[in-house]
Amino acid sequence: MHLSPERSHARRWMGLSCFLLALALPVQAETELTVANSNWEPYYGDTLPGYGIAGRLLSHIFEPKDVSITFLTMPWAQAMRRLELGMVDAVATAYDTPQRREDFYLSAAYDHSQQFFYQRQGSDIEWQQLEDLEGFTIGLIRDHAYSEEIDESPFLQREFFNDERQLLAVLAAQRVDLVLLDERVAEYELSSAPPALAALIEQVPRGLESRSLHLMFSGETANGEALRDSFDQGLEKLRDSGELEALRQAN
Repeated sequence: MHLSPERSHARRWMGLSCFLLALALPVQAETELTVANSNWEPYYGDTLPGYGIAGRLLSHIFEPKDVSITFLTMPWAQAMRRLELGMVDAVATAYDTPQRREDFYLSAAYDHSQQFFYQRQGSDIEWQQLEDLEGFTIGLIRDHAYSEEIDESPFLQREFFNDERQLLAVLAAQRVDLVLLDERVAEYELSSAPPALAALIEQVPRGLESRSLHLMFSGETANGEALRDSFDQGLEKLRDSGELEALRQAN
């Protein structure tokens, strides 16, 4: 079939118009979200179902929105450094502090952390106020956001380590007198530790204040605030529907 010059010319222009229109249409590219954290079971862990409480929440909220999530496990200090530089999008188990609210985008609280001191069996350390712990060496995690009293009290002797397992090991070896741990993290670590080590360690009865736990998104990436807002919206829906508690208990 032969087209007239006019119809052939019109068809070529129609094809070009369709091509230009296709270029102008927005492409719905999959969003990528990279989350870094230390193993902090049951809140986050690379051997837990769905990477623990925080990982399951992230997946439940973001995967239906076509967000691809990559979980990276590394020491907490390294995860924080990458977050500061915008090399990752978020960390999963952050405490709330005024400085962090200036530097990052903190989500709404998704859980709470109750902290206790732990000692060697038979140490019989008692305290009512932190001044009672003067003279004792306390093991802490590098770059964790402890309370201002823990971080700055001049009478406390502090030594810093990489993670909770190292804290428990140095406590058992009597290199420190006390370590400060989240209660659920300590329970998990002691339940999976060698029985001989776990038998050496006990909780000091008096707890510190309960602290809220948050996702913390980088202030150095293009979409940190938008990701935080999207997470908060999803978290509110899970809380309203009652699904949030089920996701917390799924370990």
